[in-house]
Amino acid sequence: MRFKSIAIENVFSYYGLKSFNFENKDEPISLIIGENGFGKTSFINSVKIALHGINKDVLTIGNQVLSKEDFVVGNGAKNFSGMLNRKAKLEGINEAKIIITIDDDEILIVERIFTFKDSSYIESLMLYDEERGLLAQGDDAQDIINQRISPTMARFFFFDGEKIQTISDFSHAEFTQMLEDVLELDIYDQMASDAEYLIR
Repeated sequence: MRFKSIAIENVFSYYGLKSFNFENKDEPISLIIGENGFGKTSFINSVKIALHGINKDVLTIGNQVLSKEDFVVGNGAKNFSGMLNRKAKLEGINEAKIIITIDDDEILIVERIFTFKDSSYIESLMLYDEERGLLAQGDDAQDIINQRISPTMARFFFFDGEKIQTISDFSHAEFTQMLEDVLELDIYDQMASDAEYLIR
């Protein structure tokens, strides 16, 4: 499975439509670098959300864990403005969108949209073929995506390197435990469960 393109529109720090092209098959690994506050985590979280929705992997912000509602629409008391880009919000734009085009022996287009109204939102997920014919939506689309790349396996491919900073000052034993926690190495147990599920 390869990503051909990722488009992020009015999500987190991305104002307007920003497109990223990964057509070069000679470059199978992509490294995203930049100074703090320039959208690296926004990019990674956008991809995670497009593929697998909002789960505990993206709900931890610093030392706090947000509810899904707070994460999407924001919570001023928790100093979190939500998914919709601040500038877009000020301009009255009420939609945030992530589109990923995947080459997996066939072209699949994943489109996850969040539409905002007051302090609520509607989330929609669609899966299209190369000609933009609708293949599935909602839970059916999510099931297809999960079969192609499980949420557990996605952790291997989208890793936020800034987490490493939190473990640099610990003893060897503490470092080992923290590294296992940061890299979520319980993933092997989950992979076994996923394999059993697929076999069934």
